[in-house]
Amino acid sequence: MKPSNKFLRLDRDLVYSPAWKSLSGHAIQVYCLLLLKARFTQSPARRGGWIIANNGELTLTYSEALRRGFTRPRFRRAIIELVEKGLIDITRLGVPKEKLPNFYALSDRWREYGKPEFRAVMIQKKETPGFDKIMREKKRSLASEAAEKPKQYPPELPRPVIAPPSVKRPGEWMLFSEALERIPSKADRERLSRLFLHDKLEEAGIETNYKVDNGVMVNLDTLQAVL
Repeated sequence: MKPSNKFLRLDRDLVYSPAWKSLSGHAIQVYCLLLLKARFTQSPARRGGWIIANNGELTLTYSEALRRGFTRPRFRRAIIELVEKGLIDITRLGVPKEKLPNFYALSDRWREYGKPEFRAVMIQKKETPGFDKIMREKKRSLASEAAEKPKQYPPELPRPVIAPPSVKRPGEWMLFSEALERIPSKADRERLSRLFLHDKLEEAGIETNYKVDNGVMVNLDTLQAVL
């Protein structure tokens, strides 16, 4: 009876072999998808035997694998695993630009898997960078760019300092907040606070100096004169 494509025909020896037992689940799925595409025909050399007529011309494209739920990296890893463990061979490399897919053949090299006489076929693994690797490379690139660029510093601003009393402003100077605390009259304190809030100390005749770090300096002689 001719094998039907509605069922998978798995060799009993293959299922019990070390190669099959070591396969990942994704590799088994890909192998079964290739096996479903096999066209069996009766072998002329052996009565009652069957061979795969299109062996060596089996195809399974990325788009087909994506429809089956695979990602490109996962599908590629499955193909590499099947080749390296002797279940399939690549008989023709595809040309993506010309939309020519790879051709595969189901192989029996798996029979010798794990033995010294096993004929291994290795495929160069193409790294698919993950998020962490991309971020590391990006940081490395930014660091190298920063090292090449000369450091640019912002222009230094003049630091506010307390101006020493000049000839025009003799007498003792004090922070306005400290001088305000020394005034005994509450009414005077409130009046001076209003002048300060409306920036009218100079108009009232009180000499001030704003070039300080922590407040406004006032001349105590002119302050006492307006009280």
